[in-house]
Amino acid sequence: MTTERKELNSYTLTSEEIEKLLKDEFGDKVAPMNRAKLAKQNLQRMKNRARQ
Repeated sequence: MTTERKELNSYTLTSEEIEKLLKDEFGDKVAPMNRAKLAKQNLQRMKNRARQ
């Protein structure tokens, strides 16, 4: 059995390029992240799992 190696490509994108790619793919569904709200949601999920 032989495995064929494929070259790995790596790209560095600017924030603007990333935002454009995301908008092209997902439209307006992408919104800025609120870290405090995300942390609160994660804590609530952990509490809910601990109760089960």
